[in-house]
Amino acid sequence: MNNIACAAPGQPPLGERGSAFVITLLVMVVTLVMGLGLASSGMTELGISGNYRNRATAYYAADSGIEQTVLDLGVSSTWIEQVINTTNWTIHNPFPTAITIDGKTVTLAVDGNGDVIPDYYALGSLTTLGDGTFAREIYLPPTVAMSGTKPVLTFRVRSEGAGGLGEQAAQAIRADIRPTVNAHGVWDNAIFAEGGAAGNSINGHVAVRGSIHVLGNAASPPTIEFGGTSDIRNNYGDAVSWFGATDAAKLPSLPTVEVNGVSTETLGTVIRTKDANVDLTGSAVIGQTNDDANGLKEMIDAVRSDGTVGPSSDVYADTTGGYDTDQVQFPALTDPYVDPNTGTSYASHSAFLDANSLTITENEISVNISAFSHSDGNGNSISWDPDTLTMTISGIIKADDIRLGQPHGQPGLRGVNYIGTGTIYTNDDIHVDGFLTPVGDYLVGGNLGLIASDDILIDEASNVNVMAAIYSQNHIRVSKQTAVAGAMVSRWFDMGTNVPAIFHVPDLSTNLPPGMPGQLRYGSIEGITIENWFQEAGQ
Repeated sequence: MNNIACAAPGQPPLGERGSAFVITLLVMVVTLVMGLGLASSGMTELGISGNYRNRATAYYAADSGIEQTVLDLGVSSTWIEQVINTTNWTIHNPFPTAITIDGKTVTLAVDGNGDVIPDYYALGSLTTLGDGTFAREIYLPPTVAMSGTKPVLTFRVRSEGAGGLGEQAAQAIRADIRPTVNAHGVWDNAIFAEGGAAGNSINGHVAVRGSIHVLGNAASPPTIEFGGTSDIRNNYGDAVSWFGATDAAKLPSLPTVEVNGVSTETLGTVIRTKDANVDLTGSAVIGQTNDDANGLKEMIDAVRSDGTVGPSSDVYADTTGGYDTDQVQFPALTDPYVDPNTGTSYASHSAFLDANSLTITENEISVNISAFSHSDGNGNSISWDPDTLTMTISGIIKADDIRLGQPHGQPGLRGVNYIGTGTIYTNDDIHVDGFLTPVGDYLVGGNLGLIASDDILIDEASNVNVMAAIYSQNHIRVSKQTAVAGAMVSRWFDMGTNVPAIFHVPDLSTNLPPGMPGQLRYGSIEGITIENWFQEAGQ
């Protein structure tokens, strides 16, 4: 009888016990391999996640460098005059070797070819932002272009960010940063006034085409009253009705801006008042509702006042806000003066005019005055032809006081046609008693300045046209239905009751006749945009 081993009850057969052990080992090995694989995969994923986090940190740090540059440029406008010649809105040439932006000095290096290149850490050491840092380059000089009446500067900026934990990543971003600058100067207005004359800066009925800037009196703010049919507009839509077709055609073309997708002509009209109020009565209005079909901008650009301008229902403006510049002041003839052409300093603006002018003895230029001609060796000259009523002028001409034209007689013989670019300066008053217009296009064919140490009076003849830059140390009176093109600067104004019209010529502020007070202009930042943004490849 054979002896056969039998498994205990509940146990696998003895022959199968070894295979179960092997299977168990195999399962353990597979489990271990899978565990190791999962651990390796987890480490890989953790590394990828860390690298992504580091790259994201570096990217956001670099982008913050772009945003910080926008903030730096917008803190103040003091850097503008370091970069721009604000008389003609061109980049300084030669460009400075360093400029200061928000207290940080941007130093420029020069390479072997003499080209200006940026200092890599132009705005100081690395800036820390959480786990990241950024450093910026501002490529200088910027470029400048005009958008309507406003200069637009373009700064090319590169910001490199680094960041993360452990092995840090790097990212770089480039962008164009474009500040839009509002130019502020006394000649950037149809009327610039300083408080005076019993607290009134401007009174009467007047049609204004362009900006008004009034400096009042903090102790006793004047109220500027526009009554009757007075209105302030932002375009030349009614130029022909005021000047007639012939003289209206002499006005320079206005800049254009896009409004609701339509290219429109605009004067960039802004009402600025400091320590003064504006009161509209009767049917007087400021601006109009836009009509996209006529190619003219009716809404004025802005009201910037620390007083009241209204009633608000009669004011049509794109924006309203507080007074926005403390730099512009009335340019008195007693102020110290530096000749922008030579750099020579004078005790006063009057002293400059006295030293650089040609003095004449004539106190009238009209059809009643015989022909004359005067000149010196300094480029100053003036001549008069009564047969053609033509005055030819160059440089600065000085008189004690002077009358231009005559208020009576045939309308065609009352005034003065002028040729050339020059300024008439008097110790006393200037009377304009007839038309005073260039033979050719205004500014190009004739560009005349008037400077009176006392008053300028355009108040005798009606329905005449005047084209000039007009400055009075005291006050300007335009009391008839006279149309003036150019700009007027005075302590105060009397506009009478017959509704004269004042048309601002924006190009005048950068093309002033010689010796005019108030040539200095200032800029304030209206807005900043980021354009042409891109991330550098290979980061």
